[in-house]
Amino acid sequence: MPASFAALESRVNRAVMKTLSNRTVIFTPAGGPARELAGIFDADYARMLEELVTSSTPAMTFATESVEDATRGAELTFDSTSWEVVEVEPDGAGLTVLRLRKIV
Repeated sequence: MPASFAALESRVNRAVMKTLSNRTVIFTPAGGPARELAGIFDADYARMLEELVTSSTPAMTFATESVEDATRGAELTFDSTSWEVVEVEPDGAGLTVLRLRKIV
């Protein structure tokens, strides 16, 4: 019997995350126990207004099933830096982007 689309999507997302993950993080959901996860870290850099303003938008991408309990205020720690989750953006296809702000 063929696998359901959801099961295939989950298998593909796990394989993608296993192959492309570039950070192992400690994820601490608000009110929950910490756990280790692998994800894709990205810190897009943008120049705006003819280079008068620059910004960085750090984010981590995870398989949605591994961060279903992610909410604003959850924390990630990696590379000796702690980050607060400021936005949770599920893509509807099994991946979720967590937008981050460095905790100082």
